[in-house]
Amino acid sequence: MAGNLIALGVDDVRSFKYIEDAQGVGANSGNDVPLLRYADILLSRAEALNELNGPNEESIGLINRVREVAGASSVNLSDFSSKELLRDFILAENTVVIFTSDNGELLGGEKNRVTDNAPLRSGKGYPFEGGIRVPTIIRWPGVIEEGTISEVPIISMDYFPTMLDIVGLDLQKFRFDGASILGVLKSDKMVERDLFWHFPHYRQDDVDPYTIVRSGPYKLIYYYDNTPSELYHLIEGVSEANNLAEKEPDLVKELEIKIDIWLIETNAKTPKVVNTFSPNSKPDTGN
Repeated sequence: MAGNLIALGVDDVRSFKYIEDAQGVGANSGNDVPLLRYADILLSRAEALNELNGPNEESIGLINRVREVAGASSVNLSDFSSKELLRDFILAENTVVIFTSDNGELLGGEKNRVTDNAPLRSGKGYPFEGGIRVPTIIRWPGVIEEGTISEVPIISMDYFPTMLDIVGLDLQKFRFDGASILGVLKSDKMVERDLFWHFPHYRQDDVDPYTIVRSGPYKLIYYYDNTPSELYHLIEGVSEANNLAEKEPDLVKELEIKIDIWLIETNAKTPKVVNTFSPNSKPDTGN
């Protein structure tokens, strides 16, 4: 398989540090090997911040590196949204394009909202669908029919094994947090599985540590501060306005057990109780 595998990711400019140097590799070099390129469409944001706040050596270095790796030294990578650029620059007819995000939109302050995720509840950092459900658009000419919509739940950890599967590597040799969704892309079929999200720390003063499991249409949010778990049926109510926990105590217990098993299997870190102190107390000086 010769061609390109392009991931258009919505992520922080720091993610550029993880880009493999792909110079001289791929269809553009004449080698019969696939080329994975990561083009962050928020590059324009980093450039705007540099212009507003003055040059930032780290950001500028990363921006230049991404351009170099992607072979786009004379192109603003934010232009990857251009259909013409996709066609002419990255050989779109021989390219898998993945457009996605790492989290829901940031809401902003109570009096200064910057976005609205309706009908999804809440936004970035929160355990509700507005915080963890993201757009995913995949273009693969000759494989995915234009306009196809899939209702199969997937998660960001699926992309890596999927990319390896697309280029023909034996996935049995590796262990992944996610699973290949090649079957979804080709036939909209995939073995049913549970999905987990783990957020074991506080965020500002309004988000407590939590773990989420989605099992079929049900989603359970388990909190680590003794707040009762919340249970939602996402097919019947994607806005998560109807907490079913009190009506379905057996299902809550079943899903909490699934979380316990997953935490053990993944050796996940969980919050620990620490000794409290008084901010007005005087330190012991030993005198």
